[in-house]
Amino acid sequence: MERDELSAPPLRISDRFFAVGHEPVGVRVTPYHKPYAIRQILNALDPEEVDTVRGSPFGKLV
Repeated sequence: MERDELSAPPLRISDRFFAVGHEPVGVRVTPYHKPYAIRQILNALDPEEVDTVRGSPFGKLV
């Protein structure tokens, strides 16, 4: 099947949310729905990255 030239390429999910050595201490990284973990993630991102998260399925958690 040919790819529709008008559709955008699929978004690639980052391999890691945190750079090595910058993981939140004392917080499990898997429960992204917890407010504290979400704040930690948002504080680690650049404004453009936060906008990307808001436009993704995770945006409803932000």
